[in-house]
Amino acid sequence: MTSTGFDVAHFTRHPHDLRRSSGDLPIALPQSTLRALSYLWSIERTALDRLRELLVTPAHSDSRLTAFLITWSFEQHQLSERLRDILVAHDLPPRAPTPTGAGRLRRVWDERGAAPVGAFRSNVLGADLAAAALAHSWLDTTATALLHESLGATEPGLAELSVGVCAVKARHREFFTTEVAAALTTSGVGAHSEECRGVARARRYTRRALSQWRWPGTRYAGTLPAHVAVGHLLEERSFHVAAAAAEVQFGTLIGAPGVRTLTRERNRILGKRFR
Repeated sequence: MTSTGFDVAHFTRHPHDLRRSSGDLPIALPQSTLRALSYLWSIERTALDRLRELLVTPAHSDSRLTAFLITWSFEQHQLSERLRDILVAHDLPPRAPTPTGAGRLRRVWDERGAAPVGAFRSNVLGADLAAAALAHSWLDTTATALLHESLGATEPGLAELSVGVCAVKARHREFFTTEVAAALTTSGVGAHSEECRGVARARRYTRRALSQWRWPGTRYAGTLPAHVAVGHLLEERSFHVAAAAAEVQFGTLIGAPGVRTLTRERNRILGKRFR
């Protein structure tokens, strides 16, 4: 997989440290905002779980991806620490949502069984699996960015932090966009070439894998904690419009116009029928 258009070297030399660059800690935030921040802390902290999915694919041998993930991990850690600082300043130590019974079983599987099975699937599926994992990362990044943007728009005390977070997320999404495009785009060779057949296969697998994607934070804890913490943000008209625009971009990226993965998961959290 060869990709261009994202300067990984510049990215690694100039990481964004949100813990140091987001101004003074906001004070006197309302309880609804603190609940949302606590939920965001839990999903930003566990976003590093995505490393496990990416590193069992052939992409793990790509030096660009490895270099990106090192800095990405640092930025994710600093973001989660910034959110933790805000919560602690409000005498609210952050807590991850309690997993459901099914969620506990999924966690055991993810921690003990997913790696060897993922390695086997990687040997069989190869680049197809890598493309799907990168597409899932694009969705994770977009979903969390939309939440941060919406929270900053509704809470003036978080406006500065929201701008910083969205700038960080924009760089992450730019990288994933570049990598997904490289995995799912041919280089102009004949329609019956092995490369074209491989890209077509990767596109089909990526589209099928969309059904497995879940909104960040819901794999183990289910939808109730998300509904309680950020349901009011998901209900915002501006959120719906921004999510729809992102879905247009994503559909174009993976060659599946009309895809509504973000809307499907939003509706699942809100308990609405998806049509």
